[in-house]
This record gives sequence, structure tokens and C-alpha cells, in this order.
Amino acid sequence: MRAAVSPLRSGKGRAAALALVALTMGTALYVSRLDAIPIQPGNEAMYAFPPLRMLRTEDYLVPYYEHGPFLEKPPLTWWILAGSYKLFGTTIFAARLPGAMAALVTILVVAVWARRRAGPPAALLTALVLMYSFRFATFTRVFAADAFLTLAVTLAVMALDSAARDPDLPDGRAGVVAGLSLALAFAFKGLIGVVLPLGGVVTGLVLDRRRPERWKRRAPIAAAILLLVVAPWHLAMSRRFGATFWEQFYWRNQVLRGATAAYAHHPPGPSYYFGVLALATFPWFLLLPAVVLHRRAASSSDSAPLGWLLFGFAFLSALRMKREVYIEPLLPAFALLVGEGLGTARVSTRRARWAWAIAGIATAGGVLLWIRMAPTLTSLAGADACAALGVGLFVLSASLLATAAIRRARGGPFLVSVACGLLFIAILTVESRLSRFDPAPHWGRRIRRECGQGCEGLMLKLDFHSLDFYSRIEWREIGSVGDIRSCLTASKSFLVMRSRDEEKLDAQAIPYRVLDRRPWLQESWFQASLRPDVYPLQSLSLVALEPSDRTLPVSRRERGRDRPDGFRYISDPR
Repeated sequence: MRAAVSPLRSGKGRAAALALVALTMGTALYVSRLDAIPIQPGNEAMYAFPPLRMLRTEDYLVPYYEHGPFLEKPPLTWWILAGSYKLFGTTIFAARLPGAMAALVTILVVAVWARRRAGPPAALLTALVLMYSFRFATFTRVFAADAFLTLAVTLAVMALDSAARDPDLPDGRAGVVAGLSLALAFAFKGLIGVVLPLGGVVTGLVLDRRRPERWKRRAPIAAAILLLVVAPWHLAMSRRFGATFWEQFYWRNQVLRGATAAYAHHPPGPSYYFGVLALATFPWFLLLPAVVLHRRAASSSDSAPLGWLLFGFAFLSALRMKREVYIEPLLPAFALLVGEGLGTARVSTRRARWAWAIAGIATAGGVLLWIRMAPTLTSLAGADACAALGVGLFVLSASLLATAAIRRARGGPFLVSVACGLLFIAILTVESRLSRFDPAPHWGRRIRRECGQGCEGLMLKLDFHSLDFYSRIEWREIGSVGDIRSCLTASKSFLVMRSRDEEKLDAQAIPYRVLDRRPWLQESWFQASLRPDVYPLQSLSLVALEPSDRTLPVSRRERGRDRPDGFRYISDPR
């Protein structure tokens, strides 16, 4: 046993080598293979497509999405993506690079703050904890706005905490920096960017039983700067949309979204974010109780990260609208707590070693789960990708258990970080293999070649807005085939539907042709692999419609027959 684990005891040299490998691997993971998986429907498509219209129309004030102005978010995220498209072209890489860079800058910022608070070891470990928190690594690839918000909230918490605690800081400088940081956070997501840092810093002060330094001078300066920065955008939007802007942006999106079930018909309960945080910060989550208990026993004088995490968690849990990605702005606070705890040798305590052991056992359970998933996952992603996932889980479990078994393991957290990196590579390999079951890239490029901007796109009971990005046209969701006739406005139109619903088109007097059918993995590969008795793939069809002929009479002899151009006559329901 000693021979097997001696590298972890051998001193600073090998621990430093492991740390260097972990940092290098993590940086490469965040910026490489950004285009390995297609643009995802939903949130990512909502941010990836509107900048294309901004560049085409040169109207940068208002993003347009789903056939109308999108007034629910500030525009800074779309401006950044538009700039990325301008520099690197309209590619998936350009859409995801800004979010990846924001994530790396966030890691650097929390490392700098941890160094000031607890020294270089804490800075390094804080960076690794955040870099290798499972959901932070995955969210930043597809949720650009939340990656930007996380960076802005981190900067705002640092600025506000410094303004509240540093008596030597000039009042003007403290107020200006705090106001600018709050304005930046607001510009990405609205009021949540102001509430999270303010509430977190105030909660930290309450935990420390400390009054803010000269707040009567600094707070008005910060508030004035915040209002001055955001006022021009509000005025411009008010001039164009009037009261509609205020209703959509503030009342519907900032109030109704959080306080009512208007946007969430079946909202999760108040304990929802416990499981989300545990998964998001795996495998570091179980160290949090040991760190918090140690802080309480040591009577730490600075509870800014703890206040940030507690307030944010309580605030998000109180909202009716809950989504997994909303937890992302709290992950830097978690990383600071755990990284500072590890950096001050708390990893050698009994509680921390138990945390490593439990995490290792849980990961070993993941290996057993992988065995159940293997048959379906092999058929979907290939034997090598499935095997890589199993090896990654095994290596992570072994590294966690080894760190728990050694009383003073200098390189333990670094070894765990490297193991996390290997597992993330395996997961990315699986997801890239599964991209062949997403027809949006192929269909979008085909549609763009055939008709450019002059087409209409319809989706029958599907949320497939990633097609907006690939085809460069805005697709419209419809609830039934009966809605097709009323939605067709272009000379050539396309319909995406489940293949099993093709026969429903026979009730419409519109010529159509099925251009392509492709398999589609609707649910996540994890969910699909857990049900080996259920076939995981559905078939989607791309259908070409010709609305210009919808008014032509169709003779009884022509019904159901093919036309010379390849379209099929459909019987008139009348």
C-alpha cells in the first residue's frame, strides 16, 4: 500500500507536477473542441441566433427571437456574441468561445481573491475546485449568458465586499468600482445581477456581526454610477417600445417569472437546489460541511463567500421558477470556501477524509451504474467511448479513495483534479459521438443552400430552435397540422415533424415532399441508457411544402399521385 501511494507523500515536487498537469488539462478542456456537439435547442439557441440578425440589420439595440423583439433580457450577451461572429465567423466555435473565456477569467478572479484572503495554496486549490466542478465545466459550454453573469457577479461581490470592509479605500474609488460592477452584472441578466452580490455581501457582514465601512458615503456613489450606466439603455428602449418594454422586462420577466408559476406550471419544491448543488460541485460537495464546521470552530473573521452562497441558495430556492443553470453564479462562492479550506491544511482532518471516502464510494456506485448503462450506451456512442467513460469513473473513484486513505496527502486534491479531467474528456467524447443523432446541423445547412433567407420554417410540436442558427431563418412552433395553412407566408416552406405523424399531412390540401428522415435522441444519453428495455431513438422528418399551389384545384384522378416535380398531391379535405 505504501508503494502505491508514496507519490502522494513524497513532498511538494510531485504535488506541484500534478497541479500543473491539472491546470493545463483544465485550460485545454475549456477552450478546445468547442464545436464537438451541435448548438443545443432552448437557451443556447436563444442566444446564438439573434446576433446573426443584429449583424445583418445593424440594429444592435433589440434582439429578435421567435418572430418578434425579445425584451426580457439586457442585450450585452448578444453584443458579445455578435462581436465574436464578426471576428471568427458565424460558427459554433465563435458562439461558445466567449462563454469559455468568461469561465476561465472567473477561475482566475476567484484564485486572485483566494490568494489575498488565504495565500497561494488556497488560490491554486480554489481555481482547481471551480475548474473541475462538474456543472461549471458543462454549463459554460452552452449557457453563455450565465457564464457572463457568473463572472460579473463574482467581480461585484469582490468590489462590494472590499467597499464594505476596507477602511483605507478612498470612498470615491470604492463607490465607483462597486457601481460599475453592479451595472455589468445587470447588463447580462437584469435585477438578479444586482440582488445576488448585494444580498451575499450583506449576509456575510451579518454573519461576521460587522457594520459596513462608511456606507453612507460609498453607497450613494455606487447607486449613482449604477443608474448612470444603465439609464441610456432604458431610455432607448422606452423611446422605441414605450410601456411595453417596462411591462415585459420588469413585470413579466423580473417579477412574474420568479414570484409566480406563470413560467413554471409544475415548479420544483424548495429543496430542489440541494441536489442541483451536489451534482454541480461533484466531487467536492461533501467537503463543504467539514469546511463550514471548521470555520465555525475557528471563528473566521471574513464570511463573504459563505454569505454569498447562503443568500444565493436561499433566494433561488424561494423563487417559483427554478432551473439547474441558475445555480452557476454561486459556484465561485463554493469554490472559495472549499479551496480555502483545503489550502489551510483542513484536508487532513477526520471530517475531510470521511468526505473524500464517501465521494469515492459514491463514484464507485457510478461505476456500477455504468455497467447497467453500457449496452445502450455502446449502441449509441460506440464501445470505445463507453469504455472511456467507465475508465474515467473508475480512476476518479480510485483517486478519491486514495486521498481518503492517506493521512497527509499533499497531492490528493491535485490527483482528484486530474481524474476529473479524464472523466470530463470521456463525457465530451460520448456527447460528440451522439451528435450524429441531432439532425439540425445537416438540415440547417441544406435549407440554407436551397433558399437562404426566403423560406418559412415550421416545427410540429417540437422545440428545435437550434435550426434557427444553422438555417439562418426563424422557425415557428405549431401545435397541429391544421395550423400549417395559416402559418405559410413564403413561396417555399419546410416542416420538421416526427416521422410517425407524416400521415396527418394527408388531411391538408398542400403539396409536400419528405426530403429526409433521421434518427433523433430526444432525451439525454444518461436517461436513455438507464432504460435498456426502451428504444432510445425517434425518427424525425424534414418535409418540403409548396404553399403557392395550395389554391390550385386538385382533380380526383390526381389525388395521392406524384407530380412531375416530385411533390405529392394531397387530397382536399373539403
